[in-house]
Amino acid sequence: MDHGLRRAGRPDMDVAFVGGIDLCHGRRDDAAHHGDPQRQPMVWMRLLGAAGCETKPRQQEGPMSAGAITAIVVAVVVVVLVIGLMSVARRRKLQQRFGPEYDRVVSETHSHRKAEAELTERERRVRSLDIHPLDETVRVKYAGEWTAIQERFVDQPEQAVARAGMLVTSVMKDRGYPTEDHDQILADLSVEHANALDHYRAAHQVSLQAEEGSASTEDLRLAMLHYRALFGDLLGQSANAEPAAAAADFPPVVPAPRTGPAR
Repeated sequence: MDHGLRRAGRPDMDVAFVGGIDLCHGRRDDAAHHGDPQRQPMVWMRLLGAAGCETKPRQQEGPMSAGAITAIVVAVVVVVLVIGLMSVARRRKLQQRFGPEYDRVVSETHSHRKAEAELTERERRVRSLDIHPLDETVRVKYAGEWTAIQERFVDQPEQAVARAGMLVTSVMKDRGYPTEDHDQILADLSVEHANALDHYRAAHQVSLQAEEGSASTEDLRLAMLHYRALFGDLLGQSANAEPAAAAADFPPVVPAPRTGPAR
């Protein structure tokens, strides 16, 4: 039977298993056939050998050392910390630049990540625009126009507010801001004039009410103050500069006392 199982000179014809039964279980063998005097390499190993390729099995690598594992863990922790610090620094920069607008966008998007992506996109867009300061001559001209509108407010408050809005728009155009779309105006102004943005929103709302005839004289007075804040900021002044002086130019409207026979 051994003669039928083992063929001298033709070891590749040896039969070791039949129907799942090891017929050569008595020989001293292992997975690499080190105990088989007639062991043959596997077919793929013979083909690789014929092609001149290395056919020796690779030695199994040992387990990773504790030092290597520690180094990998430390590297991962450092990367996570760096990413976290960069995210915090980026958020703080956006908060400082956009002020209340940052919180407003977060509230609208319900996500710090989405809000920061939107504000970053605003920065990118404004960088692509040709935004520039006004020449001193132009600044003086605009300041004179504002004074004339301010004096007009006493007798024609609605017309004065309308003219103030047009003057602010004209300054925006001269600075390089597109002025066709109101929402885009707000987004563009938020990058460099975030502190004056709420002033512009409030003044624009009153202007809409004035067009409908529903704005009170006090509303119009406040609109002039709001327009002045943005106007000054666009000219290079602080949006909150000289608030007392600005309010003095437009004192609260006091209803005239009623006249008639005493009762």
